[in-house]
Amino acid sequence: MPDIQHVVVIAIRSDVPDAQRETALKALRALRTQLPHVIKSLRVEPIASNLYPGFDDRSGHYTHMLVSTFANAQDLSTYNSSPEHLNALALVRPILAKEDPIVAADIVASHNFDKPWWPTLAGVFGGIVVGSIITAALIKTA
Repeated sequence: MPDIQHVVVIAIRSDVPDAQRETALKALRALRTQLPHVIKSLRVEPIASNLYPGFDDRSGHYTHMLVSTFANAQDLSTYNSSPEHLNALALVRPILAKEDPIVAADIVASHNFDKPWWPTLAGVFGGIVVGSIITAALIKTA
């Protein structure tokens, strides 16, 4: 069965003291070690807003993203109702923006993220390149 990706973007208010923000983010990051039996992976990172000159920042007012991986829907359900998750939310909610503070979505991954992705990607692009060469050769000989 494919993994489930749980993606959350949050908007932390700019007036929140650094220590309070870091305590809340640390609580989110700690969920991985607190719930290792249900969470396969979890990252919480600031959203990049200036990757290169001319970068089109589409993040709006959102400041951080959480991406976690679960083996199945039951594990996601266990995570969502766990005391550890609810305690982390209790630290995060008070520091969020008033309007659109959280957006969350869950997807069933079409790729097994435990395995390297590049062979799949290389195979796809390799097939496209080989197909293009064959097509060009056929057109040229016609």
